[in-house]
Amino acid sequence: MLKRFVPVIAVFGLVVGACGGGASSCEDIAADTVDMVQEVIDEVDQLTPEEIAGQEGDLDFLADFEEESEKLADEATDSGCSTEELSEAIKAKAGSLTAESEFGKFFVELVQSGEFSGL
Repeated sequence: MLKRFVPVIAVFGLVVGACGGGASSCEDIAADTVDMVQEVIDEVDQLTPEEIAGQEGDLDFLADFEEESEKLADEATDSGCSTEELSEAIKAKAGSLTAESEFGKFFVELVQSGEFSGL
């Protein structure tokens, strides 16, 4: 069931793992990341178990998430955010995440606990 969401987790790790050097602050990137994660959770909350398992339905939102995550990762690199700084900022802002479904709640817990650090 979680196979279809492995890319979500991996791409989120890409954002957290990005680091480098000028534009947006790590706080801004973290806020954008948490907003994006909430959008994915909202989409997941509307899926049936069959859709999550990949047996039916359209998961185009995952492609959008991947694209946006790559942009945020580039932005984090350009801004000079360290992995630790960005991870802590995301974790601090993740308290606002909410979910209805069990998978959504699982994803919220992962983000809030900082489990994505180092992916």
